Amino acid sequence: MILIIDIGNTNFKCSVYKKDKQLVIEDQIKTKEVNEKFLTVLVKNKQINNCYIGSVVPSINHKVEKLVKKVLKITPKFLTPKDFIHEFDLSRFNLNEIGVDIIGFALYLKNTYKQAIGICYGTALFAIGVIKNKLLGAILVPYVERGIRKTVEKTEMIKFEHIDYDPLYFEFGSNTHDALLSGINHVYEGLTTNICSYFQKKHGFNKLCITGGNLIKIHLNDDYKNKFDIHQVHNAVIKGYLELVTKK
Repeated sequence: MILIIDIGNTNFKCSVYKKDKQLVIEDQIKTKEVNEKFLTVLVKNKQINNCYIGSVVPSINHKVEKLVKKVLKITPKFLTPKDFIHEFDLSRFNLNEIGVDIIGFALYLKNTYKQAIGICYGTALFAIGVIKNKLLGAILVPYVERGIRKTVEKTEMIKFEHIDYDPLYFEFGSNTHDALLSGINHVYEGLTTNICSYFQKKHGFNKLCITGGNLIKIHLNDDYKNKFDIHQVHNAVIKGYLELVTKK
């Protein structure tokens, strides 16, 4: 069996697959909370022969490597952008700056749709465009709620600690909570719709794949829901890593 780990800034995601790519088990924990017990329970009674890790949090890599060696008695392979150079022409990219999660997601898009826009809603939002073996590049957007938290911290008249999220609320708020909630929803819809509109006109995209832990916030206005073939995919980044490591 194969263990694939996706280390993000917020979540530490794990999936165990058979060699035929059949999912056996998956789980996740907050990246800051990863521990030996979590990994031990995940792989209990499973014969893991290989472990592959995609990480955008270098500071935790050594800890995770030690955990894998201790629990599984194998040395994990950390995936890097250079591992994907036979899948994409990456010559114009600075491989020290592009996240391996971006390229993992891109490989999933390439192998599944050939030509598609991908949007990942994680700690930050990123969008990519893939046409066959060409990765057009990426768009990065800071996490919207982080800006909201800063606004709350710095504004004396805002006194609540969290927002009760409602993905369907787009109205003018009658109080600060609802006003911020509506703002978040309009930002996400505006970003998604504008990205799709721009690149549909420029490259003719008609497929959109969305993934990530904040999928509840996905919005496309009705016009674009009719124009795009939309796919919501769980753990598309991990599935991209799987495509790479199982390629014959």
